[in-house]
Amino acid sequence: WHCASFIFPREGLIDFSNKAITRFLWYPSRKPKMKSLICQNSKINGGFGAPNILLKIKAFRLMFLINLHNYSNLKCFSYFCRRLDTVRNKRIVSHANFFGEIIQAEKSVNMKIDKENISILGHNFQRQKLSTKIVYDTILEKDSNRFLTRNKNMWKNLLQNQDIDVAKFWPNNFSKFSDGQAKDIHFLFTNNALFTRNRISKWDRSKNEFCKFCLTNNSREKEDNLHAMVLCPRTFDFWNKISIIFQKYGVDLDLKGKIFGLENQEKSEIKHLLNSVLHVGHKSVWQTRGDLEKNKTIDVWKHFKTSLKNILKIHNDFGQDTILFNNLFQFMINI
Repeated sequence: WHCASFIFPREGLIDFSNKAITRFLWYPSRKPKMKSLICQNSKINGGFGAPNILLKIKAFRLMFLINLHNYSNLKCFSYFCRRLDTVRNKRIVSHANFFGEIIQAEKSVNMKIDKENISILGHNFQRQKLSTKIVYDTILEKDSNRFLTRNKNMWKNLLQNQDIDVAKFWPNNFSKFSDGQAKDIHFLFTNNALFTRNRISKWDRSKNEFCKFCLTNNSREKEDNLHAMVLCPRTFDFWNKISIIFQKYGVDLDLKGKIFGLENQEKSEIKHLLNSVLHVGHKSVWQTRGDLEKNKTIDVWKHFKTSLKNILKIHNDFGQDTILFNNLFQFMINI
């Protein structure tokens, strides 16, 4: 990032870096499973905080321009210009490209600078407290806001005007009992990014958008994320059993809970454990949907118990957490 603040990265280098980030996030798949801007959101907004390389470079350019307006930095600027003229074996390069990028970045965010304050995209900041991170977050929020707004409005409509505060549910994605694949599926589900028949039919017209299970039962229901994971009749028995587990700990699992999990701001170990159970439940429902496509026998509950048992084998040294997990597992066997 230090180098990116004063060199001109080639498009090939930026493309290479973006592909490396994609491979890291979605390993072993080499293709992104959702819009990159969603993953680049801050954790408060339900993302990973993955870097947007182009916006980071723009933020560096803007901070350079901001620092130029500080009288105390004029000597540093003069030194920078001399260094810029002697890069790559003292070959002389022009300042034109660099300053052109700065001017372009300034216009794109409508930045205005005065003695005390700086305005970026209509947001005012105190000059002395502004940092590259603040500039970057401000630009990123504008670019990703339409995806956030669309996702929140979709869930709000499906949940009958219940507001969804992503920041309260985000910590659920880091449950230590859930395996990586379960958390991956949960994250895709809550961001409406699972590859359901409804989604696939939009780019492959040979596929229909209706749930295969419902079609075999003479019903035509669109298989979107919510239907595939929660509302499909093939999952009713499974979710009834999950509700019994939650009731054991005094929690009534409603539709909102089945989707996002439980708010756990007080960091309750019980809620932490139940959110882990929910993640594994999402994984079991989604993977047995694949069995449905292959005309195999569907047993979501059996798959769910097997997944939890495997997690218990892997994570067998969590102290008091393991005792809670064992007690829960023994309770499930009898359901």
